[in-house]
Amino acid sequence: MCLACNTELKNTKFGEYSLCPNCGTYRYISQRSAEEENAEYFEQAEYYNVKSVSLYKVLFKIYRLIDIVINPSFIKSKYIEYKINKNINKKNNYLEIGFGNGRWIRRYLRRGKDVYGIDLSSEAVSEFKNKYPEYGDRVEQATKVTGCYDVIYANAIFEHLDNPDQFLQNIHASLQNGGELVLGIPTINERSSNIKIDADINFWKPCHRVIYSIEGLTKLLDRNGFRIVANASNDTVVYRLLNALLARGVKEVHKYRTPFYRYSGNNNFVNYLVVLLRLPFVRSQSVWSKLLIEKYSESDV
Repeated sequence: MCLACNTELKNTKFGEYSLCPNCGTYRYISQRSAEEENAEYFEQAEYYNVKSVSLYKVLFKIYRLIDIVINPSFIKSKYIEYKINKNINKKNNYLEIGFGNGRWIRRYLRRGKDVYGIDLSSEAVSEFKNKYPEYGDRVEQATKVTGCYDVIYANAIFEHLDNPDQFLQNIHASLQNGGELVLGIPTINERSSNIKIDADINFWKPCHRVIYSIEGLTKLLDRNGFRIVANASNDTVVYRLLNALLARGVKEVHKYRTPFYRYSGNNNFVNYLVVLLRLPFVRSQSVWSKLLIEKYSESDV
């Protein structure tokens, strides 16, 4: 079944993504839970045995600056993101789910905001407390949101979930009336049954359980008492470069997900430069979306 619109999925196959014919959302089909497979993947992942090449990194940074100038969609998305940030900056009480290195939490704490963070990883919690003991009481290991907040932020979390309804119901119960959820997630760029899954970095088996279309996400949010009020979607240069490398057969990109490593295969300097020069003409099939989502109650409808 589609996790976005609850349409029955046909021709499903374990270990593959299935396209919803109703809303255009893709779901990863598995016999195992997201929690189990995500944990196993990250425990086994090797992150440091591929060399980061300084020249590749410099070229990538130069191109990213050029892309800011020549890519009007980037400028538009950044303007919408600016408005999203301006809106949430007016709030005082925040929670981040899956805070990782704690950058977002620290930024708002330093502004004098009332901010907390939860994470599944005990290592993330311990590392944050060791690095920032002055904020040690602001983070904890938890699987469920408790308390009541003005803003809840979840970045790169939602696409990993097998039960998005349960997640959203917990968020809805933990937000003030008129409270806001900010999601950072990959979404389908355009509805298509011809997406080349093997050449798109966001079809990440088994970690990304769902790649939502905005249509499907809207339906999912609506049935859980939310509506999208702003969408800053950006076909980032990182996605385009990683996807271009995947299309050229550099399969290790899926494991390390960094655009300036020297991977094995067809990724020598000349090929890397060719890929960069072609990026203005490349359009990804999935994009990064930062969404401002408002909680509403039945009385608001």
